[in-house]
Amino acid sequence: METKAKELLKRIERAKEAKFKRENELQEAYRYILPLRDTIRNKDTLIERGVKFDSTACNALEKYATKLQNLLTPPWEEWLKFQPGADIPEDKAPEVQEKLDEASKITFSHIHHSNFYTAEHEAFLDLGISTGAVIVERNTRTNEPSALNCRSIPLSEIIPESSNRGSVDTVFREFEVKVDEITNIWPNAKVPQNLIDKSTQQGDGLKVKVFEGVVFNEKTSDYDMYVIEESECVIMYEEKMDTSPIIVFRESVRPGDVIGFGRALRILEDVKSLNKMAENQLRADSMRSMPIFTGVDDGFNPYTFSLQPGTVNVVQSNDNGNPSIRALDVGGNYVYEQGRMDQLRAVVNEAFLANPFGAIDETPVRSATEIAAREADMFQSTAAAFGRLQTEFLEKLMRRVVDILNKEGVLPPLKVDGREVALKFTSPFAKMQGSIKVKETMQWLSYVMPLGEEVIATSINLDKVPSNLAKNMGIDKELYKDSIEVDQSKEALAEMATQAAQAGADIPLGGIAPQQQPLPLV
Repeated sequence: METKAKELLKRIERAKEAKFKRENELQEAYRYILPLRDTIRNKDTLIERGVKFDSTACNALEKYATKLQNLLTPPWEEWLKFQPGADIPEDKAPEVQEKLDEASKITFSHIHHSNFYTAEHEAFLDLGISTGAVIVERNTRTNEPSALNCRSIPLSEIIPESSNRGSVDTVFREFEVKVDEITNIWPNAKVPQNLIDKSTQQGDGLKVKVFEGVVFNEKTSDYDMYVIEESECVIMYEEKMDTSPIIVFRESVRPGDVIGFGRALRILEDVKSLNKMAENQLRADSMRSMPIFTGVDDGFNPYTFSLQPGTVNVVQSNDNGNPSIRALDVGGNYVYEQGRMDQLRAVVNEAFLANPFGAIDETPVRSATEIAAREADMFQSTAAAFGRLQTEFLEKLMRRVVDILNKEGVLPPLKVDGREVALKFTSPFAKMQGSIKVKETMQWLSYVMPLGEEVIATSINLDKVPSNLAKNMGIDKELYKDSIEVDQSKEALAEMATQAAQAGADIPLGGIAPQQQPLPLV
């Protein structure tokens, strides 16, 4: 056991070296953009005052986290659905889909009543800097509406390890915990007797550094969880898991790095320039409101001279040409500086998707066409990053949630692996993807329709167009028929037509017989 602990500690050290290659850059980003969550340098230090003079980037990051949440996982909405996987036969898909719809409602009931959205928003703030991370665990409290408990993990605690595939499957956490609380956090943990004795002697709760690791097993595709105490070099707790409770996600990654390259790091130099210009502007405004004075050396005493309203000071001269004291003229092009700051603010807001259509009070009314074009441009510029989040974050999240609910007996045995159960995203971002497909489909139909009825009848499945459009637009399944139901309807209409022909009646496809005309008298 000690040998295994040493191997894991060496592995953790290698992962820490890979993580903190960009430590200085991360410190600067948190310092200028997100000082409230700056735990990279020291968890116990207070916010460094007098450093940030402009709040544009901080406000933009908050908007980015909120917008990201609304586009990917809008609160109190079902932003994805379970659907039959590739191994489910097509004839059984409708029956399986009904059961999956019920399972989806139960799953989202537990998500909505948990603290998931709060933890997710905090993690999205870290994602804007570099890397987001959340823990999804079973809720140990009784008489609560959700079986889930979620927590955001600051970047300073996580130590991700990159796999050969480039994904983050193995994650370690470094933090301090009281010896008395170890068994409360990890039941059945084997705490070294030496630590128990030290904690008893100290009396006020001895704290020790521990590493909690979730290691991916390449052979079995499951996870091994370890809790290691550093000073004693011992594994106190070990457990096999089907899914990882620690979910680490990134929007972009630079070659050779394991942590994410967030939007804040891309525009860090612009943020620092804007901050410096705001500092200079504050100094200039201070000089204009309370100017610097110069005095003639003719007996003028600066220590007795009072620059206060209502005071009278004796001076040698009040002549405008040669006063005893005069305000120092401050130069500088204020208009140019303000214009440059507005340009930098626009760069920051654009990077964080803040005000994509411009401020309401500063821009004219946008037409529907222009808004649609801007939405399409925003989708194209964020498709790769948001697609990565769906893979690294949402898919792992749902596998973990379903795993917990399965073991709690809330859901029937399900396996979200693409073969048994697949995920169909229905979030606003997914609807943006679908709207592009709808547009392409309608454009294709507009090209084919003029070719004639014969071409249309032989080359287009017109009866499947409505259901295809409905799926891409995210319309509720209750409002349209799938391909099997459409085939059943066609068979029923064909049977009605056959029966009508045998009966000698002329009944149209609508099923309504025309009114009988009276026979002529002659």
